Amino acid sequence: MSTPVPRAERLAVHTVGVILIAMIAFSMLPTLRERCVFVPARDPLWVGLLAQLVHLGLAHLSLNLLSLALQTRIAQALGRAREIPAVLGVSAFAVVLGLMTMKPPLAWYVGLSGALYGLVAWLALEHTRCARARSLRIFGAVLCVLIGLKEVFGLWRPMGLGDWMGVPPAPAAHVFGFLGGLFYVALARAYRWMRSRRTA
Repeated sequence: MSTPVPRAERLAVHTVGVILIAMIAFSMLPTLRERCVFVPARDPLWVGLLAQLVHLGLAHLSLNLLSLALQTRIAQALGRAREIPAVLGVSAFAVVLGLMTMKPPLAWYVGLSGALYGLVAWLALEHTRCARARSLRIFGAVLCVLIGLKEVFGLWRPMGLGDWMGVPPAPAAHVFGFLGGLFYVALARAYRWMRSRRTA
């Protein structure tokens, strides 16, 4: 007999489904795609948020669709799927704010990969928090550190990735998204700590 899925978890998974559909629509419909390319030097914040739904080319779109679906499944296995919309939101804002303050700014940006790096950071640290075995907790922490170092220092970046995906990679957006995920983790832990103090 299967355990009933909490309402918050179902709602979050449905929200992810809406995001996946929006990614397909914004990437496949020329009108939406052309209007929502983000130019950090001149565009407002809301354009930067919409631009993260836009993907140029089927390979770029497929990679991020698969990544979001896979990370959602992992979050479900941890029983933490209800937080995915909030993590993605914070990470997406971090990407936009980071790109808007970056000097010199990127010429343009599209894609969800930056926010997905925030989701990776959160998942790795959630695994660290939830895992029972000490070795698994250490693994989650090390994985988070390695992914962060990979993006900050540009390590292991595949040559020709931009040609294959049809869009040049934007390492700065990955770093900003990753930092957004860490910021969400810090907020969530501070909130849990304050709740435990009030109920103690």
